[in-house]
Amino acid sequence: MFEKYANDYYKGRIKQAEICKLENIYSHKLYKIMNEEGYKPYQKVFDGIDTGIKELNRLLRNRYSDIVGRCNGTYGDKYGHYNGLEYISNIEWVEFCNLNKDKLVEIWYKYIINKDLKYAVSIDRIENSKGYILGNLDFVPHGFNSWKRTLLRPIKVIDLQDNEEYYFMSCAEGSDYFNIREQVLSEILRNTLYHDKNFLVEVSTIECVLQNKNCKNIKEYYLRYYRRWLNATI
Repeated sequence: MFEKYANDYYKGRIKQAEICKLENIYSHKLYKIMNEEGYKPYQKVFDGIDTGIKELNRLLRNRYSDIVGRCNGTYGDKYGHYNGLEYISNIEWVEFCNLNKDKLVEIWYKYIINKDLKYAVSIDRIENSKGYILGNLDFVPHGFNSWKRTLLRPIKVIDLQDNEEYYFMSCAEGSDYFNIREQVLSEILRNTLYHDKNFLVEVSTIECVLQNKNCKNIKEYYLRYYRRWLNATI
């Protein structure tokens, strides 16, 4: 009996009380049926998250609730960007969390030590056109998701003093690397009247930057080269 409800139930789309009403049975009868058919109560599924850190386990439970709320349009999606997206069940979510335990713990401790939101655990959809489905999910620092949205103008910089080429995902990132005023490389790119003459700056592409840095994707680039992440206390 319960099988026909299982998919929606474990995605938080239907509650036990609603099933009882549809089947005209009491809750204790439903619990008995679920037990006999090998189904766990919805909230009990989350007890399977096992990172070894209670606070992190609780956070991951809440992250799944956020996904359900966004994709079903109930909360957390003011502009409707997520409403209707496909997403995994809480059973799949628990398995995904446990498979990524080491990664989660590493991000968590960096957040705890630095006490800054940009180091907090966040979930990334690798391709924004797809939902929260297996193969399109990754755990990342919160700062990565914010940084990812700024990848509008990758650049190539030529340092005229040593005639070396450097590649960055943004002008601000390049200025940070050279320890110069944040707007300097942007001013050179725009060819402003009194721009710094020590550098040449050209528009590049994400693919060129990744190739130059020998990175497979932007997440690897962020974790290996983004200075504000690397300079955090570990």
